[in-house]
Amino acid sequence: MAKGQPKEITLHKAVTSHCKKGGLSIWSIVVLACLHAMLAGSSHAQSQAPDVENLMELSFDELLEIDTEKVYGASKFVQPSSSAPSSTTVITAAQIQRYGYRTLAEILRSVRGFYTSGDRNYDYIGVRGFLRPGASNSRLLLLINGHRMNDNIFDGGSFGTDFPIDVDLIDRVEVVRGPSSALYGNSAFFGVINVITRQAFDSERGEASVEIGSFGTHKTRFTLSDQFENGVSLLLSGSYFDRRGQANLYYPEFDDPTTNFGVARRRDGDEFYNLFTQLTYRSVTIDAGLHVREKDIPTGAFDTVFNHPGNRTEDISGFVNAKHIHQFSEDSEVTSRLTYGHYDFNGQYIYEDDETGIPIIVPNFDRARGRWLIAESYLRQQFLSKHQAIGGFEYRYDIQQDQRNLDRMPPFTYLDSRQSGDVWSPYLALELNLCTNLTINAGVRHDHYDSFGGTTNPRTAVIYQPRPATTLKYIYGQAFRAPNAFELFYGDSGYTAKPNPSLEPEEIITQEIVWEEQINQQFKTALSVFQYDIENLISQRIDPSDGLLMYRNVEALRARGIEGELSTRTRKGVQGRLSYAFQESEDLRSTGNIFNAPSHLIKANVIIPIWKEKVSLGWETLYTSERTTFSRAKAPGFWLSNLTLFGHELRPGLDVSASVYNLFDQQFFDPANPEHLQDLIEQDGRTFRLKLSYRF
Repeated sequence: MAKGQPKEITLHKAVTSHCKKGGLSIWSIVVLACLHAMLAGSSHAQSQAPDVENLMELSFDELLEIDTEKVYGASKFVQPSSSAPSSTTVITAAQIQRYGYRTLAEILRSVRGFYTSGDRNYDYIGVRGFLRPGASNSRLLLLINGHRMNDNIFDGGSFGTDFPIDVDLIDRVEVVRGPSSALYGNSAFFGVINVITRQAFDSERGEASVEIGSFGTHKTRFTLSDQFENGVSLLLSGSYFDRRGQANLYYPEFDDPTTNFGVARRRDGDEFYNLFTQLTYRSVTIDAGLHVREKDIPTGAFDTVFNHPGNRTEDISGFVNAKHIHQFSEDSEVTSRLTYGHYDFNGQYIYEDDETGIPIIVPNFDRARGRWLIAESYLRQQFLSKHQAIGGFEYRYDIQQDQRNLDRMPPFTYLDSRQSGDVWSPYLALELNLCTNLTINAGVRHDHYDSFGGTTNPRTAVIYQPRPATTLKYIYGQAFRAPNAFELFYGDSGYTAKPNPSLEPEEIITQEIVWEEQINQQFKTALSVFQYDIENLISQRIDPSDGLLMYRNVEALRARGIEGELSTRTRKGVQGRLSYAFQESEDLRSTGNIFNAPSHLIKANVIIPIWKEKVSLGWETLYTSERTTFSRAKAPGFWLSNLTLFGHELRPGLDVSASVYNLFDQQFFDPANPEHLQDLIEQDGRTFRLKLSYRF
């Protein structure tokens, strides 16, 4: 060792030299980093900030240097985001209000690496350059208060106006990036979205809100909450939303006298109502919700009669979630969950039949009925004073997975599929704090389906903090997406499509390196470099033996990317985020470009206080680069800006907000899914919303 040279610097050189020789394995990183942490701890004990466990002894400046953002969804227990075995983002209720977000899709669109695509019926979420044609959001797991919400027909999550909870009831949204099947099983492919609702015991006694907006939009909400002397807390909320939509939507692909010259008149309506209740008593919490949404289809999708008022879809979802936590001690507790869910899809599509020489209108009805029950219990145990383990078991019983497709005039049934099944899933996760600043988080889960058998998926994260303000993570994870009931069993009696019950799960392997730095009291930065490889992608293909469409495991994909973010929160109340994401995807079995995969995403969000703590301005600017359409054309890139003026407690209990979306009236398009004749679907221009909320 050179004279006067600190031991930890020499060790750093040794690690660097070993890396250059190509001999650095994951375990050598662990051992060397552990030695580095112990040496650094002995030589710099006086200069480092105190341990997080001694928060009461810290000054205000020291508190600001510590990452206090907490997440639950990454490990199934609350922990600082810097300790989570993934890259995470949390969007709070205050941010939702001040940016004027109206749907969960808009919230996620503001998050680095995420983007949205809409076809004027549903909103779809893309992650890190991946959004399949005809996707049903089945590669993101949606949780509400930790409970699985993806349905059991399409395995999809609902993120637009079909999301079952009013956005005003959200306390925060946790975005957990990367494969999470080691804890959650199916659909935790690219990540987990955990929506935490307001709790009954934290809410105001009463609240009402009303809002109006462009295209005949209006919405009302009424919420009541109370705590009773016997310890019971109850929250009850109901909302109604109606939007007439744009009066005229022009689609040049239908520009013909027989199809109203391509103009869909008053065919863009959207309506929903929902109910949500939560009851808590001691260690028991019960959530229940019902959401009914009906949407007109203006695009002539699925070769239906264009501009006909009968083309529409209806989504009905409901759930009852019960959770009980039994705490044996501060170091040991058992969490048990029971979920009952149902999902009904009713599609009405109008066709024209002229085989007899006389055109007649034929209504076609597409039906899906899903019912499921999920039971889960897991133990969280701290051992040897500083390590943690979670061991659990989950059982899912798909009571009903029914699909029907039929004509009523004349009557004919194309599909009548009735299925059920079950999945059982043990899992184990360990958090090992090997030394002061080094943690290994490892987990594995086995899911056994009665249809295709079992799949085992691990996740490992090495988390190293050379100093309190710096966190380095290496994350390796595998995940799967099981073929859903639609892909397995949907067909139309041999007219155009047929089922394929032999499908196998999709598989993904992701590696990611994350660097997070608390620069000073006001600025924080994050940088991620990732690569994922997907095998057995499920896509619809023509069977050459009979010319029918069927789903098959035929594709493989690789993507690499980098994401960077700078966030700030000043003492004067200014807060904001600036992020950039680059991703490059490669189809390993063809030379074509990837559908709907932007290479560049830029997001800038800032909240500026204007008057005391009462009035603020929320500004959001989003850039999405060009994307490839289904026909291999290009959807142009675009900038989108939204502005919200928010007034809090202008009078006791009164909040007012005014929002303008697409402020500069940018014309922009999303790539259409293959069921459309259009290649591009134009999105809304400039719109506004005025909202009043009153608490009493």
